[in-house]
Amino acid sequence: MSAAEKIASIVGAGIAGMSLAFHLARRGWRVRVYEQEYPGFSASGRSAGIIVTIFEEELLRLALESVNFYGTLPDAEGRITKRRAAYFNEKFECLDRLSRIHESLGLDFRYCLSEEDLGVPFETLGHPSAMIETFILDTGWAVNALQSALAGLGVEIANARVEARGGQLVAGGDPLKGVVVLAAGPWTPALLEGLGYNSVVRDRYQLYRCQIASVEGPTPRLVIEDDALDYYLVPVSSSRFNIGDGPNTPIQDPYEGFHYDLEDSYSVLERYAERVPSAWESRLVQAWSAPCITGSDGLPLIDEIDNGLIVFTGLNGAGMSLAPALARLLAESLDSGEWLLPPWSMISGKPRSSEVREPYYIQC
Repeated sequence: MSAAEKIASIVGAGIAGMSLAFHLARRGWRVRVYEQEYPGFSASGRSAGIIVTIFEEELLRLALESVNFYGTLPDAEGRITKRRAAYFNEKFECLDRLSRIHESLGLDFRYCLSEEDLGVPFETLGHPSAMIETFILDTGWAVNALQSALAGLGVEIANARVEARGGQLVAGGDPLKGVVVLAAGPWTPALLEGLGYNSVVRDRYQLYRCQIASVEGPTPRLVIEDDALDYYLVPVSSSRFNIGDGPNTPIQDPYEGFHYDLEDSYSVLERYAERVPSAWESRLVQAWSAPCITGSDGLPLIDEIDNGLIVFTGLNGAGMSLAPALARLLAESLDSGEWLLPPWSMISGKPRSSEVREPYYIQC
């Protein structure tokens, strides 16, 4: 492909779409991003900002690459911070496996937590625990910084609705140009179905609601990632924290994802209170939500569906952790003509690797 032919149209201005635009533009591509609402409109702008470090090793390497990527964006100082996290799992074997992965990548890991570590009295409930390293990202800054970086590279983010019409994708009646990348999160399957690729997406994805609540009450010192009781917690101040869960509610239409369910937030808070009894004194202040998408096996969906038509979605609520690094691999693939994405990302009927198991968080 000659330099004159290196044109890409990216649908969706979330972290995935904007990261890909950045990497392609840095390689000399002429890129236009299409966004019907505004950059970061959906999950990217409503994330808790945890850079996940309880991945299997292959994905954890990508997450650490993403941390480094954010550090190169404008005004990055203080916007991504290394934090300590309390991690609970049902099996000691999982902690043992995670400790080996963290040691190999230079991350801190310490078995067992104390009340002094957490800063509040807690119950182990028989679940093994550890203190691990994680990172917290200012997600609003990340969205704005990527916009600024793209503007500096001459990339336009067009405020336009993209539709499937007559077997092609159009915006304002004009066909999208060059390589087309669908990075529209939970809106991606509908666009593919509009193009007639029903067999490609059928039974290969799941839409669900990602939800977070802001809570006022006794606040732990550490971030908490609790695989045993299925919730996560991010301290915001000495008296406030944000809390969310893993098993989110399936939805049929992306816009359903913006209608949060207070009962779900209270259920998450109750699970945390099983661990930290003082949480029964807490008060839910606010809740917000967004639509999210995952592959049916919990892994990202990144593949060339047809010549010049790419899908880049299904990051399962971990887009902030994985999108920049996966975008770099995708940009290198498009630029070189050699597909460099891991085999587990493919959705077009090709078998997925068994090396990264579902879900892609640590398994044992």
